[in-house]
Amino acid sequence: MNLKLAIVGVGVTSRYGIGTNSFLKGISIDEVKKSSNDYKVPNFDIKSFLGRKIRYINRTTALSLIAMNEVLEKYNPKENYLEEDIGIAIGTNTGSLKVTLDFANETFLQEKPYYVDPSCFPQGILNYMAGNAAIRYGYKGVNVTLSAGKMTGLEIINYAANAIETSQCQTMLVTAVEDSNEYSEYIYHQQNKYLKLEESEFAEGSVCLGLESLSNAEKLGHSVIAEIIDLNIRYFPSLENLDTSLKKLIDDMLKKHHITYDDIYAISPIDNQLKTGRYFEDKYLENQIKRISIKEKLGNALAVTNLFQIVSLLSLKELIRKYCILYAIDENNVIGCALLKI
Repeated sequence: MNLKLAIVGVGVTSRYGIGTNSFLKGISIDEVKKSSNDYKVPNFDIKSFLGRKIRYINRTTALSLIAMNEVLEKYNPKENYLEEDIGIAIGTNTGSLKVTLDFANETFLQEKPYYVDPSCFPQGILNYMAGNAAIRYGYKGVNVTLSAGKMTGLEIINYAANAIETSQCQTMLVTAVEDSNEYSEYIYHQQNKYLKLEESEFAEGSVCLGLESLSNAEKLGHSVIAEIIDLNIRYFPSLENLDTSLKKLIDDMLKKHHITYDDIYAISPIDNQLKTGRYFEDKYLENQIKRISIKEKLGNALAVTNLFQIVSLLSLKELIRKYCILYAIDENNVIGCALLKI
């Protein structure tokens, strides 16, 4: 990533409730949940958040729109940019699964195929959420949906950085979302069983970040919540020496920006029990470094993982901006890391 990005808006839905403040307050409390229901967004009523006049809309789309609405309450990109310069990127792994399968089931269960509600069909299309948001808000810039497992959050940020750097747009709303339902939970648990991975509860939620170039944010006088200085995602074919690979990835990123490990204020891994990460941290980072892990508190949020990591680091925010690292390793030997200033 060659372009520094500014986070100028944040919106969150999580098991702590609706809103960034609820998330920051909840993540700061040292409490680990066990029941699967504890990882769902509580008291979630679509019409109370999106309006009584709204027609049928699936839960995944609603979660993404609510997070976007929170961003737009404080950051209105139309004040400074043309509609054609405002883009949307959505990241999800299981986003349209429930609607697609429910629609397919209805074609068998109804007495006649044409009794199936046709309004449900468009919501099974992969890019429905991003398209719906673009129409709702009137944005005509780049519009994309990405899916990359636990690296989805980093991938959509990287996409936004490339789109802004190449002048495809000037600002973007990047959103990651997962909906916990009977289909997504079944596939998640079956995958873990097949890969012989340790089980954790499937979590739902959404995070939206309003992004623009740091130079533009400073020029326009926008309030910068945090800076995304760089990120790196790489595939390593061998299971061996993943700890060395992780260190090299972070070393290269820090060296590029003339930063040392002594400058790192906080770190956010996905999992406290990840051996590769623990080895890296114990060997190269000082004990006094602040550390916040999300899996124990939020469960496995798949596509939302990286953005949950970023927002969790905001709970450690102080008066003076400091450097933070987040990293993630998935079951396919893909390692991702990002350098932020919060």
